[in-house]
Amino acid sequence: MSIIRTFKPYIELFRIQQYVKNLIIFLPIFFNGGFGDIRLITNCALIFILFCLLSSAFYIFNDICDIKNDKKHPEKKLRPLASGKIKIKSAYILYFALLTISGTLFLILDYKIFIFALLYFLLNLFYSLKLKHIAIIDISIIAVGFIIRIIIGALAGQAPLSLWIVLITYLLAIFLALAKRRDDFIILGCSGGRHRPRIDGYNLELINSALTIISATLLMTYIIYTTSEETMRRFGNNYIYLTVIIVIIGLLRYLQLTLVQQKSGSPTKIILKDSYIQLCVLSWLSAFTIIIYIK
Repeated sequence: MSIIRTFKPYIELFRIQQYVKNLIIFLPIFFNGGFGDIRLITNCALIFILFCLLSSAFYIFNDICDIKNDKKHPEKKLRPLASGKIKIKSAYILYFALLTISGTLFLILDYKIFIFALLYFLLNLFYSLKLKHIAIIDISIIAVGFIIRIIIGALAGQAPLSLWIVLITYLLAIFLALAKRRDDFIILGCSGGRHRPRIDGYNLELINSALTIISATLLMTYIIYTTSEETMRRFGNNYIYLTVIIVIIGLLRYLQLTLVQQKSGSPTKIILKDSYIQLCVLSWLSAFTIIIYIK
């Protein structure tokens, strides 16, 4: 038990639960019908692991940059660095170790993937140091980070990259980031504090309006995708549009959590804990599994 207690703060620092986001790396090969190719799946799995290490490096660096603000946050003050469970020096050592390991292996495995991993590194570096404090730019960078994941997944799985998957991924990431910013605003705004500069660029009217615009755009983009002749011809199925029902239910549930229950602070926690969202995701994946792999 003492060993677990010793390493628990480091596990929390790595934010392992956030690795769920990196599963998006598998989407290009999934939609390309490559889940039957063991070699490609193995390659994607290896890239996924390395990207998780890279992600952890930036969670650590972001926590280092945010330590003063996190101490004032009602929830984030419990994080390992903000609470003092881990020293900043130790965090820096872990940060550089993870960068070195992941960067070196990316370069050895595929220089193209290394280039996009380097782009992700630079993007997150500037995000942590400055850009996360600029409203709208902050959520845009988060969305671009997801697009980089998709591109890396396409390279790892040797799958063609559809413009639809890029657009839908970008819009969904913006939607989730806005919902998270709303939660930040509610927590810090209601407490009367101005602890995070990026919150100053938002108010509830802007966030709510943006959520409406982005959710509507996301839904329309998905409808156009599922009803296009190109999509139906590619998958050899004329009933893909029926998955729109699942997407609508999922979006409405997330908006309910955001606007009614005000529990949109962590998209990862919602995915891992909310049974409604889990059912929607599993139903959507099952539908496309049948469409792509069971004909």
